[in-house]
Amino acid sequence: MYVLDANKTRIKKFDPSINMFREITPPGGFNIPDMTLDNNNNLYFAIQSSVTPTYYTLYHCIAGTYNTNSFRFVDVNSFGVNIISLAVDNNQNLYAAVTDNFGDGSSLLRIRPQLPLGNDSIVFGSPLMYATCPVSNDLYIYCNNWIGIGYTHSLLRLNMTTYATDTIVTTINSNGVNANRMTMKGLVPYVYDGNNVFFVNSTGMLAVYAIPPQGFIGGMAFDQAGDFYLAVNNCIKKISLE
Repeated sequence: MYVLDANKTRIKKFDPSINMFREITPPGGFNIPDMTLDNNNNLYFAIQSSVTPTYYTLYHCIAGTYNTNSFRFVDVNSFGVNIISLAVDNNQNLYAAVTDNFGDGSSLLRIRPQLPLGNDSIVFGSPLMYATCPVSNDLYIYCNNWIGIGYTHSLLRLNMTTYATDTIVTTINSNGVNANRMTMKGLVPYVYDGNNVFFVNSTGMLAVYAIPPQGFIGGMAFDQAGDFYLAVNNCIKKISLE
């Protein structure tokens, strides 16, 4: 399990078999907005600079050598003011959702760590992409869109080959859910809006997932057995579905 400690700007790896955290110490920075793992457990993360104007540096860590082999491959400082989320596809292309200068829209950058300086390009634009989850060659995106008098929300599936949204996986009832966290159980998205966890049920609607009261959830994930892990109240809680 990989845990991003937002308060102390560090990443930790937790091995439940020996009940121990191993700290993954990234280079110095101000804020780590997100991290992501590819299919080979290579780790990617972004660090915000502590200088003005703010920029972000993206790092790539080879699996198994996190403490000794993290390398900087690109700075993101010209497409927006904040990185919201990161995702990676099967070809190790990294995707960073960044806000625009007004903070009411965002762009999805494709960044290729295997090329010099990343070679980034905008491949998709949408409302704020606060939550993204890659599955196979698709990217699930929860968009929070300010329309002048309120928010309208949608859960999209982006094909990372064509960069087209080929499916809207939720219906209009997503308008009442302002998600800031998302995870996947297989092909089923689960989103959190600060109050409740929702999932897309068999009819394509967002339904409330029944879990005990937890407090504010800072992160969530499923393991391969289907058990649910929640980062809440400065600890990790496991909810067994059995």
